[in-house]
Amino acid sequence: MIRARQAGFTLLEMLVALMVLALLVSLVYGMVRIGAHSWESGAAQIEASDAMRIGWTFLQRSLNNAKAVPSKQEDQAGVHFFGTSERLEFVADMPAYLGAGGLHALGLGLERDPQGALPQLVLQRIPLGDY
Repeated sequence: MIRARQAGFTLLEMLVALMVLALLVSLVYGMVRIGAHSWESGAAQIEASDAMRIGWTFLQRSLNNAKAVPSKQEDQAGVHFFGTSERLEFVADMPAYLGAGGLHALGLGLERDPQGALPQLVLQRIPLGDY
């Protein structure tokens, strides 16, 4: 008489199935990590791009609104517009949404970090009062 094979899986089949499952899980996890890293780096690039765009827009608008105001410094004849390779100063209307409308002397300069990092563009504003 022939014995019927019992239904079920052998230990070897179970081990192979678990190894295949572990391989698939590790592949999916790796893909999720790569996707998350790509998302974060893309978000950081968008944030840096937005900050650059805001700065360029402000600079463009300020220079477009520059006024030919006479210089108050006796040694500088002409309008209040000075510039060097690392600093620019001019008179412009400040937008009211920045909380300080009216004419201001705007100074844009590069400030170097003592630790040797990249220089940062710094805006200084001085209200000019009645002109």
